Amino acid sequence: MDFTPRDRDVLARTVYGEARGERWLGKAAVAWSVLNRVAIDLRGDGRPDWWGEGIAAVCLAPWQYSAWNENDPNREALLRVTVADPFFRECLAVVDAVLAGDEPDPTDGATHYKVTKLAWPKDWGPQEQAIVKPVIGGHSFYVIRS
Repeated sequence: MDFTPRDRDVLARTVYGEARGERWLGKAAVAWSVLNRVAIDLRGDGRPDWWGEGIAAVCLAPWQYSAWNENDPNREALLRVTVADPFFRECLAVVDAVLAGDEPDPTDGATHYKVTKLAWPKDWGPQEQAIVKPVIGGHSFYVIRS
């Protein structure tokens, strides 16, 4: 998959904002959820690209990765973080491994996830239509059928 330095940076910041408290595998799973969305768009599946084209666009699409939402308390942290932060350095290392193909997809193709202990998001449609994927760390992963 092609990516730019900006894609790498935005993906690492997304992982930082969404999963910096997770272990390596949990961080990789969040990164893979982005790449799985990008891959669906790149395959030309005939669906509108509502969640964006390319890594940075998928991460930054409105209301997709909540850490980027204007009202999310993590947003300011992910915008300001630098490589001086050890958690961000690990997020960069995870992203590098994922982008290099050295970290396989632990989500089995998941495009969505939620904090396991939180309720099902109403805007995802009926939970019965979701294809359940693994629970990794504090997140449950899914493919949402549309």
